[in-house]
Amino acid sequence: MPHIQKHVSIKNHLKNFYNRNQKLRKAVYQIDESLKEKFPSKPTSNEVKDKVDYCLQVIQVVESQPHIEVIPAVKEKLNVLKEVIEDYKE
Repeated sequence: MPHIQKHVSIKNHLKNFYNRNQKLRKAVYQIDESLKEKFPSKPTSNEVKDKVDYCLQVIQVVESQPHIEVIPAVKEKLNVLKEVIEDYKE
């Protein structure tokens, strides 16, 4: 893959991670805003690995809250974020 295409691909992944993660967090906050305290700090770097690690930590927090995880709006966004991460890893 040429350098420019690779750079654009990385930027697209970063943007996709951010957007999907944000939608999941917003869905959770609508149900239980106190969970904000349980989520990890957002990464300050633009490294894809840091963004993926952050997304995985957010997923762990949501999955550790069974009463939140089963709500359809949250479950859908959770599954989409997992798919985005899986697509990136492939």
